Amino acid sequence: EGVVTVSLGSSGTVYSYAEKPVVDRKGELALFCDATSHWLLLACTMNVGIAIERLRALFGWDDSAVEKNVASIPAGAEGLMFLPYLQGERMPNLPSSSGVLHGLTSSNMTPPHIGRAVAEGLTMGLAYGMKRMIELGVEPLELRLTGGGSKSAIWRRMVADIFGYPVVALKVAEGAALGAAIHAGWSYCQVRGSPIALDRLVRDAVKIDKKTRAEPRKENQTLYRELRARHTDLTRKLASAGYL
Repeated sequence: EGVVTVSLGSSGTVYSYAEKPVVDRKGELALFCDATSHWLLLACTMNVGIAIERLRALFGWDDSAVEKNVASIPAGAEGLMFLPYLQGERMPNLPSSSGVLHGLTSSNMTPPHIGRAVAEGLTMGLAYGMKRMIELGVEPLELRLTGGGSKSAIWRRMVADIFGYPVVALKVAEGAALGAAIHAGWSYCQVRGSPIALDRLVRDAVKIDKKTRAEPRKENQTLYRELRARHTDLTRKLASAGYL
């Protein structure tokens, strides 16, 4: 408890272990019972990897170019904001919505600014899920990143700043595949009659990469709190007017 995992993959997820079920009466967060009779509280957004892939295709960037261009623009993208609802969205519940670039000016209408705004918009969407978890009693101590996006140093720093908690990535970025392998190994041993404790398998297989640790920077936290509020408010106003 206290460790929250953020997955930056095709979709985006924020999830945390719980001893007892935590029910979201608003229906925004999902609750799962795991194979050991414990609980997983999970927030999910549909638009993460797809938005980065579209960004790469739009400007002809490879991964290193995305990293370089996003890092070249200051926090807040000089007023440019991205609502990342390219495929509709499940959190917030906007299945027929579309994406929005808001705040374009003659100075920020550049590929690097758009790249920064896209990365920030994706992250702020996920941070809303973290906010809902805290409202339901989750007390985060540390964020652990998994998925392809966890390999990006600039994205790790951005997650730390926007979420406001220390961040560290796992040594194996493909967390879903690793988790499936652990579960398969544990289940196989159960069936064979030579059970192995699940926590032993996890200790052996799941390692953090200490070199990836990032701390939230105070100079960015106030800015991102304001931007997160604007992100939520802009989504709400556009949706209520029928423009999303």
